[in-house]
Amino acid sequence: MAIDPRVLRALLTPEIKIVPGRAMMARVVVADGNGRGSLSIAGYLLEAELPKDVRTGDDLRLVVRDVSPDRVLLGIADQHQEPAAAAANAPPIPIAAPVALEKLLAAWPRERRLYFCDEGGDARPLASVAQPGSAAILTGPEGGFDPAERALLRSQAFVVPVTLGPRILRADTAALAALALWQSVAGDWR
Repeated sequence: MAIDPRVLRALLTPEIKIVPGRAMMARVVVADGNGRGSLSIAGYLLEAELPKDVRTGDDLRLVVRDVSPDRVLLGIADQHQEPAAAAANAPPIPIAAPVALEKLLAAWPRERRLYFCDEGGDARPLASVAQPGSAAILTGPEGGFDPAERALLRSQAFVVPVTLGPRILRADTAALAALALWQSVAGDWR
């Protein structure tokens, strides 16, 4: 399957080079059983030719086969090849389907804190408010949350707005920094 390199670069962080051999995961959103379907790569939906035994909901390991200025050719990795996680005897990490923020908050267990990394407003440092117990951390997309999302999050009693400091971090860095900080202050690293 071919994909526009501009689309792929927009989905990936700049540090990830698009070169032959690079692997990425995709979820099968629709498989018709006749070799056609839709894949989701980082939330981007694309039509693709699929093996007939692929089913809706399957996770596929895609590999960059070729790169040119106008397209990136992706192929499905050899299904018989053992992935690195299995080789290391690590359990596979399940990939959940995206959920709308409103739906996530409506189903959220009220006794579980949700630390909301909010780069604006009166958020307090995570290190000063983190508490042991059931919790999750929500970091935003590149560019941050929009005002309506921020207002919705701040209206929930179980949401604790926090800051990670004066610098705006990249989305992937913010998530790791927040998890490490919470784990060191309130998790089992104490």
